[in-house]
Amino acid sequence: MRLWLRGKRQRDLIVAAVLAAASLLQISLTPASTGQQALAALVAVATCATVAFRQRYPATAGMTAQGLMALDFLTWHNLAAGGWTIAWFCSLYGLAVWSSRWRFVAGAAFTGLTDLSPVGRDADPAHWDSTAIGFALGTVVVMLLLRRIVGDRDTRTRLA
Repeated sequence: MRLWLRGKRQRDLIVAAVLAAASLLQISLTPASTGQQALAALVAVATCATVAFRQRYPATAGMTAQGLMALDFLTWHNLAAGGWTIAWFCSLYGLAVWSSRWRFVAGAAFTGLTDLSPVGRDADPAHWDSTAIGFALGTVVVMLLLRRIVGDRDTRTRLA
């Protein structure tokens, strides 16, 4: 039984599938129109799929997951926290820890900017609420801390 859990990529594929199944179950239990449920399911499954390739392409997985999350918030904000949110965290973790320096900088900038994008508010930055600014700042700070702490630990482990 442990044989199928041996590789990191295989584990990520299993985690992605479990998170997608949990997301689909949650969406099916949420009252909404069929069109809204189909769109929410598409975004949730796509976000969960980023976990499957986050180790091989961490910057792509992280920015894709962030872009899908931002798309959800900018358009219909239909997804409640659930499996897709865990997948988003996992993919941003990969971006923060496993990507090259410049891809991390690009990904962190993309994450911060999309978190600040106007969500049901005036497009003028002077009118943005403190919640969006706090969330964007908090997300980028956590990514920086993860990169510094976990990334340094992984580098020292490889050197040893």
